[in-house]
Amino acid sequence: MRRGLLVAVMLLAVVGPALSAEPVAPPQTRALNGAFLEYLPPPPRPGVVCVVDRGVPLTPDTEPLIDARVAADAGGSLGDAADEHGSFVVGVLGAPRNGWGGVGLWPRARVVSVAVSAAATGEDLARAVVRCLLSQPLVVSLSLSDDTGSAALASAVELARDQGVSVVVAAGNTGGDLVAPANLPGVLAVSASDPGTGRLCPFSARSPVALSAPGCGVLVAGADGAVAARSGTSLAAPQASALLAALRAYAPQLDAASAEAILRQTARTVTAGEPPVLDAAAAFRAAGLSALVDISSERVHALGNLSWQVSPRAPRPRVITWRRTGGTIIVRLSASPRGRVVWGGPGPVTRLDRAAIRVGLRARPRRIWLVATGPDLRPSPRYWLTVPALLRTLAPEGVS
Repeated sequence: MRRGLLVAVMLLAVVGPALSAEPVAPPQTRALNGAFLEYLPPPPRPGVVCVVDRGVPLTPDTEPLIDARVAADAGGSLGDAADEHGSFVVGVLGAPRNGWGGVGLWPRARVVSVAVSAAATGEDLARAVVRCLLSQPLVVSLSLSDDTGSAALASAVELARDQGVSVVVAAGNTGGDLVAPANLPGVLAVSASDPGTGRLCPFSARSPVALSAPGCGVLVAGADGAVAARSGTSLAAPQASALLAALRAYAPQLDAASAEAILRQTARTVTAGEPPVLDAAAAFRAAGLSALVDISSERVHALGNLSWQVSPRAPRPRVITWRRTGGTIIVRLSASPRGRVVWGGPGPVTRLDRAAIRVGLRARPRRIWLVATGPDLRPSPRYWLTVPALLRTLAPEGVS
């Protein structure tokens, strides 16, 4: 067995320009057919993903997800590498829509960060994977490579499988065959695909047994909250990890093998010979979770308007909480202090900053709208909603 330094190579490739914060609809989420994931209620089972990386800093995008941060070796930092690799990985996995940074695939994911040092060997990565198992995750996500072909890491993957844990690994940025540990038995290798076309990114490693997720031009946020386009299989793997953890969290009867099989069966083949692209909605439906997809997809359409689909010149309001109490829908919105949110209806317009909106459910169906205004009081375009459409988005217990 060969040993070597700088084994844990971070699988991030192309760097893109900085963009505005919290994009309306991240291209990677649209490509995965996964916009509904942002609106799912709490799962019956915690969706824990153990992320093995160079550490993750606590930011508004990462802190809501993180249950614990530990170092796998003495040199591991709980924070982040200089290139913010950990921030990108955890952010694309599940950063919440909170007015800061980016938006991840599944914000209800729970993350345990196990950090390794820049000089980590394959044996170090193996210890990190074993350390992950103490947190009882559903998925271990690994966006680092191991060019030593460590037998210890192969044994750690086997142990994870024995304990019912999926190990999702970035395929590599070599443009050729899978890079270790993506070529180990038992792992789910994830290549990088283009969010727009579904074709494999030119730099991505590939294999007939791999799946793919968006990895070119993925919108991510660093530790300062600035959103930029980045590329690499490092970003494809955590999206697959989030989807796999979500699937098992909402369908607790699924074990690792059956959940992975569903991902494979429902993935979309875009180009013959290339790894198929994951399809979140199709996977949930195949697992018997169509009701969650349908309800949450309507939230994307209806509450999504309340959340962010306003003029770029106006502040973006967002839904803080919403619930049903008797015959009333109560929606709590937040808006930037630079402006205000306007709720309009047949009666007088109510201007809100941080207040509850009450709409009587027994009233005859009528059209209502949300308008956001900026400091200059110029309103954004109106986005029309109907009361019945809003009702259908509510689960009996409500959602927060």
